[in-house]
Amino acid sequence: MTGGWITGAEVANCGCSSKAGPRGATGYVSGNIWVRQGWGNAIEGVHSHHSCNRGVWAETSKLIVWGGVFNHNSADGLDFDAG
Repeated sequence: MTGGWITGAEVANCGCSSKAGPRGATGYVSGNIWVRQGWGNAIEGVHSHHSCNRGVWAETSKLIVWGGVFNHNSADGLDFDAG
């Protein structure tokens, strides 16, 4: 998979009305933004807030995040699980 670029977006309230996920967490397990694998991924100037789970969940070691705001999420604002 090739890389992706998210820039200047406002992302909020993703999955807040979905059923409980693993471990009883409300909302999407991934939250507002979920990046899996790939290379050359970037998140720039994004405001990710009020997610019913993570603001950004990264399951890759090839992601650059800068110039954004990640607040008021019910789990981590930024969760890097590169392994």
